[in-house]
Amino acid sequence: METSGQIRAFLDLLREAQSGYNIAKAREMDAEKETQDILHWLENNEVPPVDGDGALLVLGVIGMIRRDRRVAKDTATIMKPIAEWTKTHKSTMDSLGQLLGDVRKAEKDTGKRRYTDRTDIMIQILGTPDEKNRKGA
Repeated sequence: METSGQIRAFLDLLREAQSGYNIAKAREMDAEKETQDILHWLENNEVPPVDGDGALLVLGVIGMIRRDRRVAKDTATIMKPIAEWTKTHKSTMDSLGQLLGDVRKAEKDTGKRRYTDRTDIMIQILGTPDEKNRKGA
């Protein structure tokens, strides 16, 4: 990966941290609400027989919801310090954006570089102009 790609990936992480945190917190809250809905349903209704499919289905759904909740909670925990840092370091974010632009420009400039002979030393050595050597380093 080019240097600019690495800087861009880092900036993308920083820029998306707040929305990633917000989405993860929302998913966590939704999972909590779903769990509470199931628990209240169990509280207010007859539990399906253990030997029937209903009880297994409820248990399976609860397990799935809790796993999704754990992933969301872990994601929020990880993204929170990044999101808070980006809020307090706005000027650093702007500076990194400028750095990315400068590095992209430098990469573009080095990619179109072409060497032009300044002497006829290669003609003297080889006797004739050699286009492969002229396209250069």
